[in-house]
Amino acid sequence: PISVMGRTKKVVEDCLVWKQQEGSLPQICTLRLCNVYGSSGSVVPVFKNRIALNLPLEIKGQNVKRAFIAVEEINDITDWLLAQIDCGGIFIPKNPKVFTILEIAQQVIRDFKNISPEEYPIQFIDLPKSEKQEESLKNTSENIIQLEGSPLVQLKTMKQRHFNLELLERCFFAAKSYDEQEALKSLKNLCIEG
Repeated sequence: PISVMGRTKKVVEDCLVWKQQEGSLPQICTLRLCNVYGSSGSVVPVFKNRIALNLPLEIKGQNVKRAFIAVEEINDITDWLLAQIDCGGIFIPKNPKVFTILEIAQQVIRDFKNISPEEYPIQFIDLPKSEKQEESLKNTSENIIQLEGSPLVQLKTMKQRHFNLELLERCFFAAKSYDEQEALKSLKNLCIEG
């Protein structure tokens, strides 16, 4: 991850997985969700609000791609996870659909404005350095394990996880002291070490 939010999520996940490996926590299940289409955290409500105000849609980057799942799929995912006796580990959706943000904008225009997407103004702006051109729900040190009858796949890491609690404490201290540079540096190093 390259953003503060992404790195924070990774640090929490790494810490929980490490704690479970140490045997000091009960079974932990981590679910890496992709973008949930239409949720309050997705780009869809942003686009709808701009359309309601007759403002052009702004898209960061020309060909930015993101994986999406439908809100309805969340129920299947959580139902499956809660029904498992042994579901410790890291999971990701089995079949997220990948779209460009332009394709999402065009769909929202069709659904919300009921016009052809070509009739509505869209502006492209530069992709911030803190955002990736394309997301990945797994990293190169993880293997996918198929789970029969599941809406998810499990990820298994090829290396033993290590977690630096001292570095995490330094990160917390820097954040509490409003030392942004040190907090960001510690957060980045935690992700590299994990």
